Amino acid sequence: MPRVLAVEESSEQLVAAVWSALMRRGYHVVRSFDLQNAVTHHTQGCGCRYHGTSQDTCQYVVLLAYPPGLLLSPPRAVIIHSHECTSWVKLQPDGTIGTAEAHLLLSALVEASAPPEPAGRR
Repeated sequence: MPRVLAVEESSEQLVAAVWSALMRRGYHVVRSFDLQNAVTHHTQGCGCRYHGTSQDTCQYVVLLAYPPGLLLSPPRAVIIHSHECTSWVKLQPDGTIGTAEAHLLLSALVEASAPPEPAGRR
């Protein structure tokens, strides 16, 4: 089963799609890290020649998905990394995710990465 999916869309579109897919499965989702938000405050000392400019298209977002009904379980980390118009989404395994939940989470990632249906095909 793939752990990383590549998608031809912007990170924000993919973040929104992953967020929605996880919420539909009962997860509480928190955006815990956003590279573009972080670099606006720390632009010195970075080796990226486009860092902090309008040409910087890199994005790295970490979503924490808290499982439904499992108050003491650690959150599941979903990482979305993008550059230009390609994004990669990954479920970070942590050893506490069982097979059934892994399938549930991966199905959410696959659903979020699927191209939208054309208008009128519902």
